[in-house]
Amino acid sequence: MVIFSIALMNSQETDARIIIEKLLREADWKLPGYVDDSDVDVKTETKNDFGRADYVLLNSSKKHLCVIEAKNRLKSPLSGKEQARDYANSLKCRFIILSNGIKHYLWDTKLGNPHLIDRLPTQKYLELRGESFNLSLIHISEPTRQAEIS
Repeated sequence: MVIFSIALMNSQETDARIIIEKLLREADWKLPGYVDDSDVDVKTETKNDFGRADYVLLNSSKKHLCVIEAKNRLKSPLSGKEQARDYANSLKCRFIILSNGIKHYLWDTKLGNPHLIDRLPTQKYLELRGESFNLSLIHISEPTRQAEIS
């Protein structure tokens, strides 16, 4: 019975990964095995300080852009939130996608919590979002205080 449960869990995660990879291809991401190695913009099982990220999406300069944490279909994708945050911090990724193959959440770690999405974002979308909402470019100046004259 225990062997069956482990096999079922592995099967559920494998099914989720098959769906995730299909959705990545639909969003024009180039996975290993589907294109020439020089065109690949998705890494799998990327080693980092906390383990291995299931998928890492690369930007057009081939730098880490987004971590995808895949969970089996029986689990909430949000159950991988802290694990994915550790991976993203280690790999210097701003964006995280949490997915179980059925539900998908996009998380811009600089702007708040994960939100439900109906399809996976394109490379261009993530790059534009990163540029449009670049908090390091926003300068908040402290109001000048006038000296009190007594």
